[in-house]
Amino acid sequence: MHPDLLKILGSNCRRTHLKPWVKRFRAYTRAAQDRQPIAYLLETADGRRFKLLFAPAGNRHLAKLKSTLPFARDLAFFPRCVFEDESHLLFEYVEGVLPDFSTAAFARGLAQGYAAVHALQLESRDVEEYLIKVRRGVDKLGKAMSVDLSGVLAHIERHAPAKIHYSLDYCDIKPGNFIENDAGVHFIDFGALKAEQAAGAMLFASPAFQQVDKAVFFDAYEAAGGPAPLRAIHPFLRLAHLIMLAAFNEKKRKKVVWWDVMLRRRRRRRRDQLTQQLLREFATLS
Repeated sequence: MHPDLLKILGSNCRRTHLKPWVKRFRAYTRAAQDRQPIAYLLETADGRRFKLLFAPAGNRHLAKLKSTLPFARDLAFFPRCVFEDESHLLFEYVEGVLPDFSTAAFARGLAQGYAAVHALQLESRDVEEYLIKVRRGVDKLGKAMSVDLSGVLAHIERHAPAKIHYSLDYCDIKPGNFIENDAGVHFIDFGALKAEQAAGAMLFASPAFQQVDKAVFFDAYEAAGGPAPLRAIHPFLRLAHLIMLAAFNEKKRKKVVWWDVMLRRRRRRRRDQLTQQLLREFATLS
């Protein structure tokens, strides 16, 4: 262990894996530079707790995480990074409980966090750039599933705004990526923080967001100075990004190694679920 890490943690430190063995095994089937970092919960002899991310030097995932640190350091709702080097990132461990997505308090905390994240890096682009990706997704799904999405695509193009706002965004919305305590809602997965994203698209397409009180969320986002017009473009982004997520799962399914049958099936099932959800929602709009 790095000498500076030992100064923080001490020599008598208990280590626990934070990811199940299946994910750890899959990581070791990939080249060192392509593996997801291994996550540990560390507990020192005096009771302090930290989250450690470790990957070999030159790992591209760890490099991406480090590139987001300058943005996240000033955001109080992200864990504080206390140490970094070429192979390690050490964060304070955030204590609390998994949130109930249906409460008004969570909707407000989520909105305030997204408003702050979007304000860090925002630019407006012509919507055509985004629609090109949507059309590619429709083509990919049509070939893979023999499904006709031309009506959905026509609806999306008809209701597209003139501009799309791209920004830093939190892109993995699930209960395990948030912690709630007396200080509010905390965003705890640095890997979910990505640049050059259509602001709000991943949020709106996630199943977890469907539990959130939308009226409270949009009111709180605007009150916190959220710079993107999320309320107005929510229906458009929801349908468009369901297509892109379904196509993404089809792309990842094709890249799964031949022996990992379970992962391939899961990718196919997720692709089908997203496509069926898309068609159901489109039917209510037609």
